[in-house]
Amino acid sequence: MPLFSADLLIPVGSDPIVNGWVQTDDIGTILETGSGKAPGNATVLKGIVIPGFVNAHCHIELSYLRQRITEKSGMTGFIRQLMSIRNNTNEAVQKMGITEACEEMLRNGIVAVGDISNSSNSAAVKNESPLLFHTFLEVAGLADVKAESILSNAREMTHAFRGKNQKIGLTPHAPYSVSNRLMQQVIEQIEKSGSPLSIHLQESEDELEFCSTGSGPMAEFFNESGFDFSKFSFSKDAPIRKLIPLFQNIQHVVLVHNTFTTTDDIRWAESMHHGIFWCLCPKANLYITGKLPPVSELFRHAKNIVVGTDSLASNDSLDILSELKVIAKPYPEIPFVELIKWGTLQGARALQLENQLGSIEAGKKPGLLLVENIQTDNPVITSTTSVRRII
Repeated sequence: MPLFSADLLIPVGSDPIVNGWVQTDDIGTILETGSGKAPGNATVLKGIVIPGFVNAHCHIELSYLRQRITEKSGMTGFIRQLMSIRNNTNEAVQKMGITEACEEMLRNGIVAVGDISNSSNSAAVKNESPLLFHTFLEVAGLADVKAESILSNAREMTHAFRGKNQKIGLTPHAPYSVSNRLMQQVIEQIEKSGSPLSIHLQESEDELEFCSTGSGPMAEFFNESGFDFSKFSFSKDAPIRKLIPLFQNIQHVVLVHNTFTTTDDIRWAESMHHGIFWCLCPKANLYITGKLPPVSELFRHAKNIVVGTDSLASNDSLDILSELKVIAKPYPEIPFVELIKWGTLQGARALQLENQLGSIEAGKKPGLLLVENIQTDNPVITSTTSVRRII
C-alpha cells in the first residue's frame, strides 16, 4: 500500500506535521498519518504534501474560448464577445475544449470542480471523468413570463448528468440577469434539493450601475439585444443586500468574484448568513476588469473563502496554484496554510464534498499533491513554486 513521508505534511483539517507521513490503500483512501519514522518502506519526498485542490468555480464548457476574448474589455465587453463567438462555434469544437480542460485540471492537481453549465454539452465528458463535479446548471432570464419555461428546460437538462462522480443542481446566474419570479422559483428548487447555490456577484461596475439605475453599458447591451428588463427591480442598495435575505434557507451559498464588494458588504453578509463562501477567481478578475477583489478585507472578516479558476475565456489556465500565487504576492500577511485551506477543504465544504475530500483524514480519498520549490520551515508561495500529483 502506498506510503509517503515528506518534510511537511499539511492535513488541512488538523495541524501541520513536520516530517510527516501518510499511508493510503491502493485506490487512494487515507488509512493513517503520523510524524517521524514511517511504519514501513516509505517513498521519501522533498517538499510539502497537501490534499488535492478543489476548483470551486469553473465554466469548462467555455474552454474553447482560450485567448479568443480581449483582455480588460470590461464585463459588458466580455459578455458581448462571448455571445458572439459562442453563437458561431460548432459543438465538436466546444466538446474538444471540454475534454482538454478536464485533462488540464487533472494535471494541475484538481480533484473536484464546481462547474457552471448552461447546456448539457459537458455531460458526456464529465460522466467519464475521474474528477468529481458539482454541476451548477445556470438559469437566466429577465422576463417573468418566461420563468417557468426556463426552469423546465433546465430541469430537463439535469438528466444528461448521470456519471458516478456527478452531483447536479440548479443555480441563478447573476443579480442582473434573473427576473424576480425566476429567482424565486430557482431558490425554491434549491431549498427542496438541499444543494448549494452559486451566483456571480458584484463582479463589475457595469453590474452595480445597472442594478441600481437601469442604465450604463449593461443596459445598453440588453436594449441592443432585445432583452426586456422593464419589470426588473432596481435598488440603490448593492445587489448583495437584495440577495442574501432571499437565501436564508439555503445551507451553502457561494458568492463568486466579489470584485466590487465593500468591507461593509462583507460584514453585513456574514452577520446575515452563516453559510456564505466567498469565491476568489483573481486571474479572471484581472483578465476582465483589471481589478482584484478586497482579499485582505475578506481574510479579516469572512469565515469561508474558496478559490476558483473561472473559465478559459477569462484565464490562461485552469490551475488553483496559479490563482494562489496571484493572491500570495500582494497579500503576504495570509499564511500559506490558510491559502491551502482555501484551495482544498473550504472548496470541498462549499460543494458539500467534505466527507470525501479536501483534507488528509482517515477514510477520505482527497488525492495527494507534492508542493515543490518551496521552503518548508516557513512556507511562502513564490513564482517558482510548483505542484505535482502523487496520488
